[in-house]
Amino acid sequence: MGNRQGFKPEDLKALDQRLNDLRAGIEADICLAMEKQTRIIQRRLEALEAAITGSKSIKLENVMAIKDQNTCFDAREGTKVPPKPVKARNTPQLTWKAQMNRIIMRLVKDFPGDYPNYNKVAQEIYRKMDNAYGVCLAQCEKDYKRYHSGVVSTLEAISSDEKLRSIFESILITQDSKIRESAEKKKATENAVLGMTRKEIIQPLIEVRGDKSNYGCNTYTVVSHRMRSNGVDFKVSGEAYRIKNKLRRQIKSSELIENDPEIKKAFARAVLELLTEIQKGGDHERNDIRRYMILWSDTSKPTDIRQTLPRSRRGSGCTASRLWPLT
Repeated sequence: MGNRQGFKPEDLKALDQRLNDLRAGIEADICLAMEKQTRIIQRRLEALEAAITGSKSIKLENVMAIKDQNTCFDAREGTKVPPKPVKARNTPQLTWKAQMNRIIMRLVKDFPGDYPNYNKVAQEIYRKMDNAYGVCLAQCEKDYKRYHSGVVSTLEAISSDEKLRSIFESILITQDSKIRESAEKKKATENAVLGMTRKEIIQPLIEVRGDKSNYGCNTYTVVSHRMRSNGVDFKVSGEAYRIKNKLRRQIKSSELIENDPEIKKAFARAVLELLTEIQKGGDHERNDIRRYMILWSDTSKPTDIRQTLPRSRRGSGCTASRLWPLT
């Protein structure tokens, strides 16, 4: 047994027990292999005897191909054959886990900006289970590991409890429906914005700022600066637009905003950001902005923005426009 100094008696006893178990296992494997090979040889002898006596016509290569149905050894080659894969039993837990995984992966695929990976979705649901429902997932996972060896995932521990499965599924389904509904509203909003002119988009901001410059030039300048700070490069976008439409002349930013969908969306977002900042600033224009924000909650009805302003601030150049939400 080698040098046993430095070991505790209980450790030595455990090691001896482990060695005995290994010996017994090896002996059992050897006996099983020998028994299987004996059965194969016996079947070959019976086949040869039948062929010699003429009771059965059989070729020699067929005799050598005989192998035991319950072994992983090829009798002809003397090598191991990979065992046939055993299908896992389709339990309710496995079925539920597969369904949840499909929904999560669909969210990751459809909304990579909100959910860049699987863990982002799962961790968000785990937090809601802990905070809203008072579920201690760490304890649930610990209890599950007592009866299951190997690596255990949190979702696997949840799948073993019907109540936890119900909570997890309800949160995930609600989350999935909310983000898809939000995406549909955002798409409808963007389509509404694309149907508007840049003047209609910026007019609320011009009115709220009380801009008296020609055609609201000062407000256009402010919005352009905001767009640049948001990462919009008019030069690069203009060059791409010029090449796409096979134009030789230089493209003005006003033309780009009117005709490029992505630039128009960025223009509308910049306008909304500035309006929101004015509202949060708490100045005298806050109530006017609040009226706009309320009207933007309904994109189905065109609204005359002059009716949202005090009489003293209704400009004659203010035209009817469809106001929009961009949140």
